[in-house]
Amino acid sequence: MRVDVMAKIEEYLDEYWRHTCHQMADRLRNDLGVSVTMNNITNKARRKEFLEALNKHVKNWI
Repeated sequence: MRVDVMAKIEEYLDEYWRHTCHQMADRLRNDLGVSVTMNNITNKARRKEFLEALNKHVKNWI
């Protein structure tokens, strides 16, 4: 994630810590023109692939 996006998320949380993910995603889209995704099927598949690769890497070290 880009540094400016992370800084903006921190700013939103400092303003009001109870923002939902959807509210922050809407604000990022409006303020920075950035579209973010959350827990959709594509992200879940990517995380699964990453964890499988990480576990394989860890097993090679053991």
